[in-house]
Amino acid sequence: MQIIYAGGIEGHEEQVLDFIPGLSLIRAIDLPEDVVSKNLYSPFAQMLHKMGMNLSRAAIIAINSFEELEPAIINDLKFKFKNFVNIGPFTLSSSSPSSLLAPVDPNGYLLWLDKQKATSVVYIGFGTMITPSMPELVALAEALEATGLPFLWSLKDSAKDNLPQGFLKRTSLNGKVVPWAPQLQVLGHASVGVPYFGDQSMNLRMVEGVWRIGLGVKGGVFTKSGLARDLELILGHEGRELRKNIGVLKQLATKGIESNGSSTKNFTILSEFVSRLAPN
Repeated sequence: MQIIYAGGIEGHEEQVLDFIPGLSLIRAIDLPEDVVSKNLYSPFAQMLHKMGMNLSRAAIIAINSFEELEPAIINDLKFKFKNFVNIGPFTLSSSSPSSLLAPVDPNGYLLWLDKQKATSVVYIGFGTMITPSMPELVALAEALEATGLPFLWSLKDSAKDNLPQGFLKRTSLNGKVVPWAPQLQVLGHASVGVPYFGDQSMNLRMVEGVWRIGLGVKGGVFTKSGLARDLELILGHEGRELRKNIGVLKQLATKGIESNGSSTKNFTILSEFVSRLAPN
């Protein structure tokens, strides 16, 4: 077993973490930058250090995942910690039935999705923390326009000025660029075939190599030709396996939060544990 030293990962970028169950496809370079940087005094590094020092003393540990997603990792953590429970995914477990039946959709985005063919729409979202560089935004816009695929793009208003001139008008018939979208309902919609997210390298590696539900961006940078190729591949015949895997994981996640699901049972365990600790 090789060790990644505090001096950084120079020369060890491709070293795989095969000494950790479930992470045999993760490389050192895939880890968050603050985990492998030389700065051991950054706020993130200090937070991780304090967590590591205190985890063994925790009465119970709960995480936002579900047992069926990563069994090797979960089983290892259950072996190492006496009380370890999965109570996620929060995006599903925290949604009431009424919110799913009557989702907030003031701008009619879901109604627009209703008019699209099954698994035909590209949904793009980068969250609140990540916005690609201007050249990458342009490349993504040009790829969407070149393919002619229907798309729903959740993009902050402040970033719209970086889109190619006339893009919004030229694609208005087959696409929508919106400041916000009801993500849970969008991802669960039958017309959405490609969810496209900006995320950290480690999650990307899991998505592409372990769960096999998506593709990584070649070279880590959006290009018009690369994105157009990937989008057409995923929505075409070759992407059928990816879409099938997405459906399987979706079913497992939904099953986990049902009344007799693993996450629901674990949440009951957590609630009872906390109740016993609370003062009378």
